[in-house]
Amino acid sequence: MIRPCGAKVVAEKIYRLIENSVFKEEGVEFSYNISIGVTDLDEDDKQINDLIRRADIALYRAKEAGRNQVQLYCD
Repeated sequence: MIRPCGAKVVAEKIYRLIENSVFKEEGVEFSYNISIGVTDLDEDDKQINDLIRRADIALYRAKEAGRNQVQLYCD
């Protein structure tokens, strides 16, 4: 299992790859912004939806904080 700190490192690498990339289609260059929510699997999780709910909370925190960032959810 990846702990949240490890998962956040991976998410930040993905974030930086996308942030620093320029894409081109039909001669038009463009870039993307990305917001990522990160959490870990909790031993009390009964269903996958428990994990998804926490990641979703972290994602919305990233959006509320200005978007284009990685946010970590931890209890």
